[in-house]
Amino acid sequence: AGVVTLTARHKGLYGNEIPVTLNYYGFGGGEVLPAGVNITVASGVKGAGAPALNDAVAAMGDEPFDYIGLPFNDTASVNTMATEMNDSSGRWSYVRQLYGHVYTAKTGTLSELVAAGDQ
Repeated sequence: AGVVTLTARHKGLYGNEIPVTLNYYGFGGGEVLPAGVNITVASGVKGAGAPALNDAVAAMGDEPFDYIGLPFNDTASVNTMATEMNDSSGRWSYVRQLYGHVYTAKTGTLSELVAAGDQ
């Protein structure tokens, strides 16, 4: 019996969201294991930590962006962008008037997503 170890290229929380699936489309999609081959997908070691976005936000300067795609959905990253976009001192404030919108994505149960939306 052999072992294949998968390691996410980037460390931190985001490797935790990479799906490891076997025969995703199944028999109907032409994905089946050969006879006598058994594979078990085990839970891995969870990563921790998120990137700091302060340098990225500073690099945006006063350049207007209509759409900002945020690949990170942890609380710290979302809060950093919320501060940058707020209407009292951020891009939406009367002093800066740069506007724009930030988009991110998250997976989870209904209650997890509601909690994330309330950040």
